[in-house]
Amino acid sequence: MSATSRRWRELLMASHRRYTRANGDALAGSATYSLLVGLVPVLLLVGTVLGWAGTDDSTVADGVRRAADRTLPREVAGVVTTATADLDRSLTWVSAAIVLWLSVRSVRALRTAFRAVCGQDNGSGNPVLDNLRDVWLAAALYAAATASVAVVASLPSRLAGEVAGALLLGGLVGGLMWLLPWPDERRPSPARTAWAAAGATVVVLLLGTLGGAYLEHTMPGRTAVFGAVATLVATALWVALSVRAVLRALSIASVVEEWSRPAPSDDRSLWVVVPAYQEATGIGATLRALAAQDDTAFELVVVDNASTDDTVAVVEAFAVTAPFPVHVVVETERGVGSAVDTGVRFAVDRGARLVARTDADALPRPDWVRRIRDRFARGAEVVAGASVPRRDEHPTFAERFVLPAVQRLLAVYGRHRGAHRGPDYLAPYVLTHGHSFAITADVYLRAGGAVRQRLEEGSEDVELLNRARRVTAHVVRADEVVVETSLRRLRDWGVRRTLLWYWDRRWTPPTSEEVHVR
Repeated sequence: MSATSRRWRELLMASHRRYTRANGDALAGSATYSLLVGLVPVLLLVGTVLGWAGTDDSTVADGVRRAADRTLPREVAGVVTTATADLDRSLTWVSAAIVLWLSVRSVRALRTAFRAVCGQDNGSGNPVLDNLRDVWLAAALYAAATASVAVVASLPSRLAGEVAGALLLGGLVGGLMWLLPWPDERRPSPARTAWAAAGATVVVLLLGTLGGAYLEHTMPGRTAVFGAVATLVATALWVALSVRAVLRALSIASVVEEWSRPAPSDDRSLWVVVPAYQEATGIGATLRALAAQDDTAFELVVVDNASTDDTVAVVEAFAVTAPFPVHVVVETERGVGSAVDTGVRFAVDRGARLVARTDADALPRPDWVRRIRDRFARGAEVVAGASVPRRDEHPTFAERFVLPAVQRLLAVYGRHRGAHRGPDYLAPYVLTHGHSFAITADVYLRAGGAVRQRLEEGSEDVELLNRARRVTAHVVRADEVVVETSLRRLRDWGVRRTLLWYWDRRWTPPTSEEVHVR
């Protein structure tokens, strides 16, 4: 067996293992059931939308039938024709809501299957956001179906309709492959998604052609009841096999995406950098949180930013019994950006290939390092983790829930802000926190490193993120990489000033020393 053949065999076996571990057949069955149940409601709502747009009822029904006749197997088109025989625009808003709910169930079944074969978690942990996203996707699916029916039905010949239908089907499959999985490093790139969608579409069309030819040669002489049952069974079988073909194609593309990015092999290649200024009373808790990690195969660099208290003494005392090597570096140029840059370059010069960063008043969760390493192993090159209030500071309800919600809204604003968009960015903007951030040494150096500036001069973590986005597309927001951060700035400055501080430093304390709340 040649090396190429062996490689293909390994790829197919790896994708098959992923598919079976995800219970792909069961998920495909669930998606098939949801799609079949929602087929007629989808056609009704598409027709109704066209009717609301001013199209005559008979024209709508005729358009749906002609689109089905040109793009679907003959027997399946017959089912669609029957379903739209009495199509009108009598659908009420209540009925529309029920139809939309059925569509959301179909989208949910599909996204569960798609994410599973990509090796991703099903939900975000926030059921409200998950449901809103499903509603948006269902609405987008309706819009695509409506536009497709209008386009195909308007074409003058069956051949043109079949070609357009195949292209639209491929686009729909590719769109679902791209939109339904999470936008992380396990989702295939646009190019691989397009290839997977094209392959799956060819299989779907081939199944329809072969199934239609088989039924056409076995139907003559059969009873009407037999014909109806056979057609329904064939339709269900065609949908089931088509869904399986799409899931298999996505599984292969996902595995290829991961194989294209080799995982780091040296456990000690990960270093953690902690900038510190006047943190003698608080850094001990951070050091203990790092020592409590369930993965301690890393080295720690604490960068003392010219403190005048006992910060260095606390770190040196901890280093005596620490479960990992501890390095203390002094950076006399004031500014968290300068401290971070010095610490990261110190680590890289000594062999670090992966660098994580947290702050001296933050508490990484026990699985923080392990989850960062897992993200790197799955192909990420920049990891933006999550931030929650420190539990030992006894946050109020507003501090626990309202503040994170505001941060999410600010992230949406940041994503659409002009300064964070442009052709030079290879990855979308994500919400980032300097105290829960990780980056590969290669990307850090190619990006030019952190901006060496004082804290009041700007957000060095956002600047570093944007620099990295210009050299890599593999930037991920990882909500499972959690650090508990101190509320002392919020409590000392108040909500308004704190938000203005994070909003491009639209408010800063009167003196530089007051920036560092203790």
